[in-house]
Amino acid sequence: MHLNQTYNHQKLPEDYLTPQEAPISETWKAMSQLKEKGLAKHIGVSNFSKQKLEELIANTGEIPEMNQVELHPLLQQNDLFEYCSKQGIHLTGYSPLGSGDRSDGMKQENEPNMFEKTAVQKIASKHNVSPAQVLINWSAQRGTAVIPKSTNPGGIRKPRGCKTSIR
Repeated sequence: MHLNQTYNHQKLPEDYLTPQEAPISETWKAMSQLKEKGLAKHIGVSNFSKQKLEELIANTGEIPEMNQVELHPLLQQNDLFEYCSKQGIHLTGYSPLGSGDRSDGMKQENEPNMFEKTAVQKIASKHNVSPAQVLINWSAQRGTAVIPKSTNPGGIRKPRGCKTSIR
């Protein structure tokens, strides 16, 4: 169970409560109660910045177990990574392969394709692995969990053979 700080999913605005209608600290306390009752094993947050994490901890006295954020070599989030490491908050990276399937409206102009980055291709070629395996290993070597996504069955199967270390 996690508390998602963003509202960028393709739903209508009336599908959501505003932070004023459902303050984060109150929502977190309700999630903590579910954990205490055994209705959730773990609770965490999603898309929380260092500042949002500090506010949550200050307001509730509790540290989330996990923060799920976009994380990959082009969006390393080093300050957040360091803060979470010091606090004992595990990071899970979504879109570790980039977000090539995002709708055009959500993409930045000239957004790079991670698989086409020269450094990624060179490392993949040197170790006889796919670019996806290189990108997943980058996260694994940092100690972060990843949630890779692929829109084709072949792309889903390939990372299974991921080496535990590409050096």
